[in-house]
Amino acid sequence: MDQSSEFPPIQSILNRLGIRLDKRRSQHFLRDQGICAAIADLAELTPEHTAIEVGTGLGNLTVELAKRAGTVLSIEVDTSFQEWHKYLDTAYGPIDFINEDFTKLKLEELVAERGKGGPVVGVGNLPYQITSEILFRFVDSPIAFDSCVFMIQREVAERIAAGAGVRASGALTYKIALKYRAEIAMEIGPEEFIPPPRVHSSVLVLKPLPKPLVKDDAHRKRVYKMLDSVFRFRRKTLLNSLQMGQMVQSRDESASLLSRAEIDEKRRPENLTIDEFLRLDELLNER
Repeated sequence: MDQSSEFPPIQSILNRLGIRLDKRRSQHFLRDQGICAAIADLAELTPEHTAIEVGTGLGNLTVELAKRAGTVLSIEVDTSFQEWHKYLDTAYGPIDFINEDFTKLKLEELVAERGKGGPVVGVGNLPYQITSEILFRFVDSPIAFDSCVFMIQREVAERIAAGAGVRASGALTYKIALKYRAEIAMEIGPEEFIPPPRVHSSVLVLKPLPKPLVKDDAHRKRVYKMLDSVFRFRRKTLLNSLQMGQMVQSRDESASLLSRAEIDEKRRPENLTIDEFLRLDELLNER
């Protein structure tokens, strides 16, 4: 029998445990174990890997990670799944279930205390309401992740994977591109979930660049601030968005800065390359 078919049907587990899903926590579970196996395959796990999973839920993705990784640290804030997790640990383990709020954990401490010292990946079906918050806890972490594989809302995934310099790109696109290359690997429709969400989902794979484009944490925060400032006025020209975002004090200063950076003042933020934004940051910092 194919291992991916061994996991019990999701609805039968919910019925057996008497669990009602909480839509406020974006609890939508994949019904097809084969999709969970495909997502786990995207992480390219080996027995040396530690997998950090956000949002265990009923654990149908968790058990696929456990078949491939040496260590699985699976984090779930909802305690109503605890008894079921104990069964999964026995049947599919070893799995390290952590009943805590992921947004309050420090990933580097978690890996240091419970990881095995090998490469680390991030995986998860991220709640729609706090996707960005969770995403950046991985992206901004000092941990050198081998990869991150996240199922998120399709529109957000498309924005991240758009690449710099196109209309769909935004501050989110550029921030992630400072450290990672993003690619959409799978598309998943609402009908594949229990209960079906109102949105389509995509599986986003982040692979680290050979070398981050920011030197350190202070540099990263500075570039983030600039990106947030100008993209608040993304439909304005750079001449105006720099001033309106309070990165400069006047249009004349904005014009001078863009001239020194060799960037046409009529261009909009979404039209710049990452290198051009980094050049702008250097000149802003020199002031």
